[in-house]
Amino acid sequence: MDSNEYNHKDMNEFDKFELNSLIKACDRMGSMFANSRALIATGNGRSEKMRQTMLSYKNIFVHFYANVYGYGEVEDYIDKDNSEEYGRYILSYAMVFSNPTNFASCLSQLKSNWSSVITVTQAMNNAGEDDIVAERMNDMMMLTDAFVKLSSYKV
Repeated sequence: MDSNEYNHKDMNEFDKFELNSLIKACDRMGSMFANSRALIATGNGRSEKMRQTMLSYKNIFVHFYANVYGYGEVEDYIDKDNSEEYGRYILSYAMVFSNPTNFASCLSQLKSNWSSVITVTQAMNNAGEDDIVAERMNDMMMLTDAFVKLSSYKV
């Protein structure tokens, strides 16, 4: 492998294992938010909003897995029988992933949008849920690195 290939891989590509890990990290983070006592206690649907945010991030990684790199099928990670998840993916594909301008815009905003997720985890930590936040710290670091990488991805 020459240095140009290495740099291209290093800067713009994810391997199958990385995407698998990122998709699963999104699922775990979504579950953490859905089950957060602090977020549920707010009474404003915050836990569900954060779970859905993680589902949106998952869809980005599933799109890369299935459509950008061709490692497998969307259905490897999103159940067609789960109308919420599959419908959200189809909508994301139609509105964002299939339009290069929208997709590039989506990717360029990932770092700043991710910072709001980190802010919510800090609030959970401050509300006494530091144990569950600590359990997801590796996922958060892995996702942060991936979003930095994706924010410079060339569509």
